[in-house]
Amino acid sequence: MKNLNTPILIIMCVMSSFKAPKHQLVNSDRNLKQTIADSITTSKFGVGPTKSVGEMGKLQQFFDYCAEKHITGIVTKGEYKIFKPILIGSNSTIKFEAGARFIRAYKSGSGFGSSTIQQKIKDKPIENVRLINFNLGLENPECIGRQLTLYANNLKVERLTIDGFRGAMAIVVAGNNIVMDGIHIKNSGGEHGEGGIRVEGGNNIKISNSDVESGDDCFQFVPSAAPEDPLFNLDISNGEYKNCIGRSMGARLIVVAKGENNTCSIRNVSFINIKGSGGERQLLFQDQSKRPFRTTLIKMGGNSYKLGAGTLDNRGRAIFKDGDEVEVKSGRKMGNGKISVSGDGYTLAGNLGDINLNFPVILTKTNTGVIDGITLSNFDADCAGDKQPESIYIDHVTSLKSDNIKLRNLKEHSIKTVNYSGSWAKPQLF
Repeated sequence: MKNLNTPILIIMCVMSSFKAPKHQLVNSDRNLKQTIADSITTSKFGVGPTKSVGEMGKLQQFFDYCAEKHITGIVTKGEYKIFKPILIGSNSTIKFEAGARFIRAYKSGSGFGSSTIQQKIKDKPIENVRLINFNLGLENPECIGRQLTLYANNLKVERLTIDGFRGAMAIVVAGNNIVMDGIHIKNSGGEHGEGGIRVEGGNNIKISNSDVESGDDCFQFVPSAAPEDPLFNLDISNGEYKNCIGRSMGARLIVVAKGENNTCSIRNVSFINIKGSGGERQLLFQDQSKRPFRTTLIKMGGNSYKLGAGTLDNRGRAIFKDGDEVEVKSGRKMGNGKISVSGDGYTLAGNLGDINLNFPVILTKTNTGVIDGITLSNFDADCAGDKQPESIYIDHVTSLKSDNIKLRNLKEHSIKTVNYSGSWAKPQLF
């Protein structure tokens, strides 16, 4: 009689010898256990706490290896001095053990490329990034620069602590499908420019359960207005800050704003259960690109001509309206003309001395973008430290919704709302 167990034994042996691929791309929480199992630590990779520039190469190789192999990199306990940016690639999952900390030990600028942690490529977003338990510090106040800048789709940041930053934003993010939870930021220099969290672009962005102490604005939806920035002029939509506490020493608690150069739109953003205080005012919702023409310089044919008329705003910039008389100065050449408004924006027309303008010269184009759909719910702010006459400033915003607004120590400060549509709930004063 044949042994019927033999084929079964062979099949079992074959099955036991088969192993699933060790490294798999992880895109969801259901695979977290497998992700942690498929991991490597810095110590096993041969990287200890860095103390010099020469050791940075091996640490960067660790980050690159984890991204390439789609495995979780675990930074083991210790203080790692960082002397140049750590670059994050697509498909990166990095976790800090308890007691692991990166200490920024170099000085750079305040822009896109200045961050301690930033993406590996600049001209497009990276994909599928997860950061867990990051702890970022500062060696001394001279180490100017951002701590984290990421342009990424499918980004998840959990329990990140920044204890120290100077001369720049603490965190700047942009991209689609971003979730950030448990962000703790403190120990800025208390100066303008040292903001907390800024969203500069993207769709479906959720930031929650975070505590921010900063010199500049705490919680922001603000697109970049710098043309040289890879994140310049990105639309923002469906963003939310929820269950957050903020303290701004010199600026605003929450901000939704567009610069004069922005033609992008900000749509459907919300602030839910926000509590704290601002040092300048509590809230600013403003589209600066909708303001009147404001410049003191016009360039024609390579020459610059200064406009010598118009009123000045509170920053000393000239404001002109339709029909204003202006004077153009260029060396000894002088002349008068009028500002006129056309479909293209503001133009300067007229016979200006030796300069005959028989065609319109566009000074600034009309902005087509909007700020539309802001929700403010359960907002509790202490106005005692406000340096501006208005604690709340709303300008050129449509579809505003608000409820349960509590303002403490309002005193002589006021609320200024101009050029907006929607509902502004009467605040409760304490």
